[in-house]
Amino acid sequence: MAYLLDTNVFITVQNQHNKMVFWNWLEWAIKNKIVYSIERVKVELEYEKLAKWAAARGDAFFLDVDTNTPAALKTVTEWVDSQTKYTESVKHTFYGVADYYLVAQALAGNYTVVTYEVPSSSSYKIKIPDVCCGVNVCCIKPSEMLRRENAKFTL
Repeated sequence: MAYLLDTNVFITVQNQHNKMVFWNWLEWAIKNKIVYSIERVKVELEYEKLAKWAAARGDAFFLDVDTNTPAALKTVTEWVDSQTKYTESVKHTFYGVADYYLVAQALAGNYTVVTYEVPSSSSYKIKIPDVCCGVNVCCIKPSEMLRRENAKFTL
């Protein structure tokens, strides 16, 4: 199983104590083709302290859209458009951020999405877990990914 990581995973871990143990595991997982992210997340990381790290990972880690992505984008768009609780403005905002592409690329490539976001009944922001559920994409927290992969940390 392969995973696509959301922007908030990198930012949250960067701000945690003992972050090096996670970064070491992440480097191992990247080398072993277990985790990826997408080009749109890389762009978002350019506004954070992680720009140099992201640039060093290259295209093999930050996946660009492929030939299967347009159909998946259509599926995600149809689900979002069918949700009457969101205004057109909220939907428009969602279509302009990495989250939209993250879910679509996960759908297109059969990846599991990893994010710290949680489902929400709010009508003010479209959340990744809600969209994943709507289009049948598995969405988990980083701790669940680490558990599934039997990650071992030593200090």
